[in-house]
Amino acid sequence: MTKKKKNSKGTKAIFLDAKDNTLSYVYIKHYTDIYKHCRYGTFTTVNIAKGDVMYVDDEGLINGTDFGFDIEGYPAPIMGNAIIMSTNRLTGDAANVKHTIKQIAKMSNSFLVKDDVIVQHKFTQQILK
Repeated sequence: MTKKKKNSKGTKAIFLDAKDNTLSYVYIKHYTDIYKHCRYGTFTTVNIAKGDVMYVDDEGLINGTDFGFDIEGYPAPIMGNAIIMSTNRLTGDAANVKHTIKQIAKMSNSFLVKDDVIVQHKFTQQILK
């Protein structure tokens, strides 16, 4: 069996930027890249469909974040931004995301909280890289 070559760019992921209401493809080489894209210090994981995993702000509900998103299949809103990748279930290694930006846009909404009012909207701007 031949070993599959790793992409020199890293693992293909989707960056869900709830604050700017954008979805874009990014590449993750090291877990610290998640911090750089999402701008938070501690993350946790949330499983979504197709074996993909979202990396989200573990302290989003307690650190004053005033933006977030909801996504089909997860019962509560998530505060902050997210990185979506897949996982190799045999090795635990990160793998290229299985969802497309279009699929994530259809299954999620972003929102801002202003003066205790939630302003919700669909992701409309899609950046393809």
